[in-house]
Amino acid sequence: SEFRRTKDLEDILGNHPYFGHLRRMLQEGFRYHLSRELSEEERAKELVAQMARGNHKSAIESEAEVQTLLEGDVRHGFVLPVWEEALLRVRGCHLQPGGMVRQLSLKADGTRKVKNRFTHDLSYSITLEDASINSRVQMNRYPDMVYGWCFQRTLHYLSALRARNPEKRIFMSKFDYSDAYKRIGQSPEATAATVVRFGKIAYFCWRMVFGGSPNPAGFSCFSELLTDLANEIAMSDYGPEMGTSPTVEDNYLVHRESEILDAKIGQAIPAAVSVFTRVTSQRDCFIDDIIDCHLDTEIDMRRAPHIVQLAVQSISRPHAGEDNEPVPRRPLLGPEKLEAEGRSSETQFILGWEIRTRPFVVALPFDKHKAWKKDLELLIASKKGTQQELESMIGRLNHASHVIPLSRHFLNEVRAKCLSVPRRKGQHIRLAEEEAK
Repeated sequence: SEFRRTKDLEDILGNHPYFGHLRRMLQEGFRYHLSRELSEEERAKELVAQMARGNHKSAIESEAEVQTLLEGDVRHGFVLPVWEEALLRVRGCHLQPGGMVRQLSLKADGTRKVKNRFTHDLSYSITLEDASINSRVQMNRYPDMVYGWCFQRTLHYLSALRARNPEKRIFMSKFDYSDAYKRIGQSPEATAATVVRFGKIAYFCWRMVFGGSPNPAGFSCFSELLTDLANEIAMSDYGPEMGTSPTVEDNYLVHRESEILDAKIGQAIPAAVSVFTRVTSQRDCFIDDIIDCHLDTEIDMRRAPHIVQLAVQSISRPHAGEDNEPVPRRPLLGPEKLEAEGRSSETQFILGWEIRTRPFVVALPFDKHKAWKKDLELLIASKKGTQQELESMIGRLNHASHVIPLSRHFLNEVRAKCLSVPRRKGQHIRLAEEEAK
């Protein structure tokens, strides 16, 4: 229901090595390939325990928001609501706790807003260590995520492009495939195994959920084909006069000025490896984010707003309009994010980083830098923190180490402190002088 007919997709994508995976997923539904099936006794025992335990605290504390998000999923046909008593009568039924994650998202005017995402914890089990879906998934049964190193590859390409074009501007744009996982239907068995309950109502998930370990690879099987198609279009003689996607609006055709026009263009440091720049534009992706880098040339600037949107339109079922869709359906590319990120600019927020191609720098977004720095200073001054606080800080410093990989060496002391002995929730871990340093 979200993609064009398989036969039409085969005409376009049939020679791609991942097309077989995509065809099976669209025809049979996304499957969990498990190392073993629980016995009926094991499954029933885990189900009863999960029903008694309920959801994670983050979801319980956000009851009104969770209800709103779940009601939206019901309206869009992503989940099937049933009374909780029905769970005991469904063959192969598994129940998991839900949680709430808060993320920052860009608005059309470029400012950032807090976005709440309801997650499905497919790693949590109670009665057995391997009772959860994630603990039994065979990841080698899914396609490799070729684009997993998206951030480093993007930086390498930008560096090579600048080295070969030292006086030209480089622009970037980003396209967010909306409702990502929820575009992919699950198999009946996976739907029965992916259930969350809130209040007296349980929700069977027809579509992929956030929380399944194989789901990034499953969705990337589609998004990486989409990215490869966009790059093939860019390597052809395509021009907008041949046809464009109806999702392209006039304002996307004008680049967004984010730097002072006469500001100095930063140069690339010579790289230890050779990166091809046979074409002066390239697209890369990480799950549902498709990143477009292109040189400031007439042809690249003219084609940049169209290539990714044309690829999306070519393999996804076009939106039939509000009055003609059988259930409410969001646009394939979110209009607000298209306005904020889809226009070419020398500054873009990419995978949690701010990339500025004019001065040629990568930085943490200012709000993230400010919050993390404050927390870090408090932790160092007090020389103590809970396990959760220390693990969060390790995650932040690991992220910051993306651009200075060797600095991760200095996290070993703090990691060792976190893992040394089990601790009660809320108990403080004290840092020695050397660990704080």
